[in-house]
Amino acid sequence: MKKSASQENKGLKTFFVFTGIVLFFILISLTVKAFFVIKESKFDGRHHFTITITKEAKIKKIIVFNPPQSKTTTVDLQGDGVEEQSLNQLLGFIPDATIDTDKNFEMDSDTPGLMRKFGLKYASIKTDLTLLDIIKLVIASHKTSNDQTQIAIQNNNYENKSSIKNLFIDDEISSEDITVQVINATGTSGMGRRLENVLVNLGCNVISVTTSQKTVKNSQIQYFGEKPYTLEKIGRLLKFDTVKIDKKQIADIVVIIGEDAKSSASF
Repeated sequence: MKKSASQENKGLKTFFVFTGIVLFFILISLTVKAFFVIKESKFDGRHHFTITITKEAKIKKIIVFNPPQSKTTTVDLQGDGVEEQSLNQLLGFIPDATIDTDKNFEMDSDTPGLMRKFGLKYASIKTDLTLLDIIKLVIASHKTSNDQTQIAIQNNNYENKSSIKNLFIDDEISSEDITVQVINATGTSGMGRRLENVLVNLGCNVISVTTSQKTVKNSQIQYFGEKPYTLEKIGRLLKFDTVKIDKKQIADIVVIIGEDAKSSASF
């Protein structure tokens, strides 16, 4: 009997040790996953943030979150919507994030309701937002006033821009007033002006747009001194390498468009 009780105690001890090890590794796995979710999160709840919502390969809605002004604006693109590669030419901005829905997704909710839908159907949508982002955006949509705007997409892109020209301005970028130079080193004309259009609509102070005599293979953002918010925002949108330089150029930030950006659909 003593031997049986001893074996039973050893078995229980082994079970608890094994269970403890399994729980430990589950905890480690969840911690690592949470770390990467937080790291990959895009929306910080404090800065201007723009999302495009796509259905059947056409952008149907643009939602602009502006926490500093406690305001959210939803733009409904009437007609067939806008193809992603035409977004800059028509409206002149690069979204912070995108959400791609299927053909059966209903778009007629108000913004808080729409964001809740995205949270509930997160597994079935395609997006570069994390679930944490969606949760924070749901909260933000309830805490801010909500404006609805409708625009008809016309061939005359000036009309499109003028109807929502101030919508994409990031107030913190405007207040920083960091000077920006754009250098087109792609060998393709017009790329510099197209990027200037995006940066100005974002609120950047673009003081120079030039064309390099020599082409550069890789795009780059150069800066001198400390990293301002303007640099972080431009870097996230363009996804160019960021390099600190030892000597200030004519502007605080220099954006060099290389050949690798020639096929970019973002601007």
